Order: sequence, then structure tokens, then C-alpha cells
Amino acid sequence: MSNSAAAAHRRLRAKRPDLYARVLAGELTAHAAMVAAGIRKPRARDPKPDLTMLRRAWERASPEERDTFLADIGAVFLRGKEEARSRASRRSKVFRP
Repeated sequence: MSNSAAAAHRRLRAKRPDLYARVLAGELTAHAAMVAAGIRKPRARDPKPDLTMLRRAWERASPEERDTFLADIGAVFLRGKEEARSRASRRSKVFRP
């Protein structure tokens, strides 16, 4: 058992023996019991994990992989929008007096 787990067990045993008994019985993890006792805050969760994973994969994909994906889902029209956005961003970087 790690030091933090041992500390969690000690705190639960002292402050919430009812939850500590559930941890020992295997009904709860030490972390879940600490959250239920109000000793720890719950872990932050990504509200849309699938969307986050899709965005990360899209950012890492090469232009060829993106084209293949778009063709596979039948969204060829999106390519034109991306190209227009790319051209617009290049134009905004050019200095014009």
C-alpha cells in the first residue's frame, strides 16, 4: 500500500469508520470513500471524451489521412472550407501597408 493510500485509510478510520468498513469490505475504493466523506474533491472529468479524442486525432493526422477520412465518410465538401480557412489565415499574415 502506498503512503497516500495508507494516509487515506488512517483518515477514514478516524473520521468515517462506516466508510472505512466499506473500503475494507471491497465495496468502495479509498478514493471514493474520501470523496463521499468530503475529505477529497472528485476528479475532474472530460465531459466529452470521445469528441476530445477525435479532435486530437484530427490534429495529428496528415493531410493525406484527413483526405482519406473525409472521403470515407463522404464529406468531400469540407475540404473546400478548410482550404478557404487556410487561405484566409495566410492572407492575414501578409503585411499590407
